[in-house]
Amino acid sequence: MPWGLDGPGGRTLGAYPDCPDPLDTTVYPSYGDPLDTTVCPSYREGMSTQPVPDDVAEYLAALEGERGDAVRTVFETVHAAMPEGYELGSFRGSPLWTIPLATQPDTYNGEPLSYVALMGQKNYNSLYLMWLYSDPVEHAQFVEDWAASGLKLNMGKSCLRFKTLKDVDLDIIAKTVAKTSVEHFVDNYERLHNRG
Repeated sequence: MPWGLDGPGGRTLGAYPDCPDPLDTTVYPSYGDPLDTTVCPSYREGMSTQPVPDDVAEYLAALEGERGDAVRTVFETVHAAMPEGYELGSFRGSPLWTIPLATQPDTYNGEPLSYVALMGQKNYNSLYLMWLYSDPVEHAQFVEDWAASGLKLNMGKSCLRFKTLKDVDLDIIAKTVAKTSVEHFVDNYERLHNRG
């Protein structure tokens, strides 16, 4: 089952068009297991090796139709681009990438700092790019890149809203997620926190 432009539901994963669908249990018996480099080396080199929690896998699998295809594809794009040091967990089952308290124990609420979250809503899907809210330079760059793509930007302070894959540019999402290291995020957080 290909995970590409000609895959089920028209799914696509920008940089990895020839790889199997990671949700296909006939290829990968346990969703989230590290991928076999003999099956898809290009995908394996770019993808986070962090296992997907069971509740996240169940959440993604339960999303139906075109909406589910869109959320799963965006999830795989984000997961593949995620820099080292962020931890994949969940918020009520939905995917949430954070900086572990072991790395940054001093936070405003005692909880891990959230970096990216993804949720399927009733009328649309939401990709939360939390650090853009606190980094005006990165936010401006994201808006500029999105405008250059020709797509309409439906975004709040940090929430990118989309209904189908036609609404998103996966390459911009991957580039934006990949460019902010844990160290940069923490430095920016501490600068803003100390200023307050």
